[in-house]
Amino acid sequence: MKSTIAITGATNTAGKLLSEQLAAKGFSLLLLSADTEALQAWNSGLQEKFPRVNIDSMQCSYDASWQADILVLNETREHVLEIATHVKNVVTRKPVIILQDGEQDIPIQDVAAALPHCNIKEATKDTIVPMIETLY
Repeated sequence: MKSTIAITGATNTAGKLLSEQLAAKGFSLLLLSADTEALQAWNSGLQEKFPRVNIDSMQCSYDASWQADILVLNETREHVLEIATHVKNVVTRKPVIILQDGEQDIPIQDVAAALPHCNIKEATKDTIVPMIETLY
């Protein structure tokens, strides 16, 4: 059985690309975005394209992190640290991947300090899917 991946920032360009790539590989997805209208539209489009894949949209990063096997943080530095603080009690020993966009790199040590009992990794849009495939 494939892992469940929670993706924050699922409606921005990198989040859409990642969620589509992972859905194509059969991973279950929990999609999060501050833009609820765009999130519902994206979720519906993915479910139509990948009807056999479990895809759900959520509003709460805590609940999504609780349910997910892997958390992908695809946000600005401030939002990543805010989410990390919010979910730290439910991601213990889970892989947490910071998706770096090259424009605003997020220092991994800051996230590791907020999530001391997690397996923190960083990836780019080109390396994240192979990384996830090796984790589970």
